[in-house]
Amino acid sequence: MKHFLIGLSVVITHTIFFILGLALGCESKTIEALNNSSNTLTTLATLATVVIAYFGLYTWKEEFYYTRRFDAFNDLEIKAKVCLSELKKVLHNNQKIYADANNCIDKDVSEEKLKKASDEHLTSEQYACSLLSKKKQRNINHLILKILRL
Repeated sequence: MKHFLIGLSVVITHTIFFILGLALGCESKTIEALNNSSNTLTTLATLATVVIAYFGLYTWKEEFYYTRRFDAFNDLEIKAKVCLSELKKVLHNNQKIYADANNCIDKDVSEEKLKKASDEHLTSEQYACSLLSKKKQRNINHLILKILRL
């Protein structure tokens, strides 16, 4: 809407200059000067519109990528919680197995769920990291290695 108003004001200014030039009976040089100034204003308004459009598209692009990264990391967090939950179940079942040797079926089912949750988490992690810059990917890999050393 803002761009439309700028363009409309330039067209109206151009028209007013032209009508004033005809009504006042100005020389052709004066009308030509008014026309040139109107053309200059039109050119400047067009350039301003291009600059505003460029920054608008850049902002939209950044917002779009941010939304994708945010959604990917939210999904990664959810899958990490599921993976940890399955790991707790496997560990809990392993403790039961030592107490009761007849629970081997539960162990296999829990380990399969853990494997599935782990695979889904890994896929989400790879997708989320693919949305980051190479520098941020290196930083995350460094943090993961640091955590694993503890």
